[in-house]
Amino acid sequence: MSDAPRFFYEILLPSNGTTPRDQLEDELESALAGLGEVTGGGSGVLGSNLDVDAVDERAFGLILSVLERLEVTGARVREATSTDGETWSTSRTQTV
Repeated sequence: MSDAPRFFYEILLPSNGTTPRDQLEDELESALAGLGEVTGGGSGVLGSNLDVDAVDERAFGLILSVLERLEVTGARVREATSTDGETWSTSRTQTV
């Protein structure tokens, strides 16, 4: 077990979004190089989501920057942190 914090980000996208989820995923992968990666996602009637695992809290700002640059509106980013990989707590949430 490690004491180094790990970060998980859930990005919730509204169903009326204009940026394709695949494009957003590619942009996030490029921006997060070395700090994190997109590890999952899905789509449904109410919208879609992307999951990001990261090793540095700077990922939060990078995710927000990508969403703003691509003019994604109505998205919500939730950050959870863990030091043991088992117990997670929500740190912050921001709507773009």
